[in-house]
Parts: sequence; structure tokens; C-alpha cells
Amino acid sequence: SSSSSSSSSSSSQQKELVFNRIVGLRDTWAKIEKKDAGKGGRGNRRGERGGGKNNQAVDVPPFNQIELRVGKIVEVWPHPDADKLFCEKIDVGDEEGPRTIVSGLRDFYTQEELVGKRVVVVANLKPSKLRGIESKGMVLAASNADHTKVEVLEPPSSAKPGDRISAEGIDIKEYPLPSKPINPKAKTSVWPKVVEDLTVGEDGIARFGEKKLFVPGDSEFCTVTSLKNTKLG
Repeated sequence: SSSSSSSSSSSSQQKELVFNRIVGLRDTWAKIEKKDAGKGGRGNRRGERGGGKNNQAVDVPPFNQIELRVGKIVEVWPHPDADKLFCEKIDVGDEEGPRTIVSGLRDFYTQEELVGKRVVVVANLKPSKLRGIESKGMVLAASNADHTKVEVLEPPSSAKPGDRISAEGIDIKEYPLPSKPINPKAKTSVWPKVVEDLTVGEDGIARFGEKKLFVPGDSEFCTVTSLKNTKLG
């Protein structure tokens, strides 16, 4: 009877130790996740994205969370309910074919000028409806200070639809892209952090901070036609 009581007590203590350990681990991860959330949602764990070591919390750099792709405009038509908007079918390498993107380019380009033009598309933004038409991405463009001139950002001449755009010194394959589309309007969205550092220099070359944008394996850079020292968006 004494042996049975001792065994039962030992078993109870072991269970309590295991329970306390589980609770302790749970609380530790809760603190890590809370801390990451306080950083604007950048602290995604690589283990949750299919990579990383020992599920350690890792900050993914903002630029690595955004998917910039080369696109080719294959069709353009005026938005039926917005005088300043064009609707475009753009080939960005998707298996299902060109995607529809709505852009505010109508005051600055003709339909004929845009058809066949190669552009840089922010490809992993959350789709949004613009005057009733769903837009599945964003065409990057530069403008002058008073917004009387707008020029789309163009990729290197040899780039193909679907090619990823990177920046000097950044390995875009180091981290997997987020599993969900980026909501640019969310309080913790990473997009504002990236777009605030997208500029065009004196040489007409696009940059993220001081790093020039390019397609890996290509010697040319992403450029605009004539605008200089301005922002991209």
C-alpha cells in the first residue's frame, strides 16, 4: 500500500512538472509573439513559414516581405466609373494568366502608349476594389512634386514577365514571402516601411534606400524615362 502511494505521488509530481513546463513554454512564446507584434508585425517566425532554425523568432527585413515583379501590359481600357483611372491586364508570370490592375495613369498616358509596355508591379498586395473593379496589384511609378508628370518604373530591357526585382546587397531568396497578401492599409503593414524608401536618383535609377533596383542576373537597373530625385509609389 505504501509502495502504491509512493508511486502515485511520484507520477503526480511528474505530471505536474510536465504541465508546468508546457505552461512555461506557452507563456514564453506568448511573450515573444507579443513583442513581435509591437514591432509592427515584422517579427514572423521562420518556422511558421517553412524554414528557420529551432523555431526561433526572426525579424524578416521589410523589403524581403514585398514581391516586386516584372510585368507586361497586354490590354488597357478606361475605367467606366473613374475619369483618372485605367484598367490594365498585366502579365506578371501567373499560371492563370494576366491579372487585372487599376492604375491612376489615365492623365499621363494614352492606351496605345501603355499596351506592350513593361512595368514593375507590387504583386503581393491584398486585392482591393477601386470604383467597383478589383485591382490585384500596383504599378510602381514616379511623379514630379506637383503631380503634373508621372512615369512608370521600367525594368531592365531583357527582363521577362514574372521576374523578381531585388535591390543591391539584398538576397530576395533568403526568406520565404509572407503566406498571406500584404494589406497596405493595416496599421502593422510593412508596405509603408518599404515605399517610403523607394526613390529615383539623379541618374533616373530606382532605389530602395541607397540600393539600386535590378533583376538578379541582369546588368541593367530599373529606371524611369526622365524624372529625377523623386519618390516612387
